[in-house]
Amino acid sequence: MRVIEAVAARLDQSVKMAGNLGIDLPSSGLSSENQIRNAIWRCIFCRHGSECAEWVNAGTPGVPGFCRNREFYLGRALDAA
Repeated sequence: MRVIEAVAARLDQSVKMAGNLGIDLPSSGLSSENQIRNAIWRCIFCRHGSECAEWVNAGTPGVPGFCRNREFYLGRALDAA
């Protein structure tokens, strides 16, 4: 897979994971920009891309234990609630 395609796929997974938790990353505001950028980078370099894709595409609720952004997503989900 080409680098741009891999990055795009991971970005899509990150947005879907957030969406599954009721988090709208694009609407999170500029105050969260650094946190969102860091979360996306953690996702891009994560070694669980295939597992994550299966999790996200299945629409499984919650955040998997292997997710490097677990605390970020769960914290945002609480803020969104």
